[in-house]
Amino acid sequence: MGILYLVVGSAIMYVKYTGYADLPFAYALGTLMLLYGIFRIWRGWADRKGSE
Repeated sequence: MGILYLVVGSAIMYVKYTGYADLPFAYALGTLMLLYGIFRIWRGWADRKGSE
């Protein structure tokens, strides 16, 4: 799930950067999705490491 957030966040920022769409909060939303994706991956890794 974390990888999905990373991909979607990157896609939103790419669309804004290339000018395909005029999204007013694209960079903010993309950044939040990237950070949340990193957080989800870290939590999954920490939970898996803790259960061993």
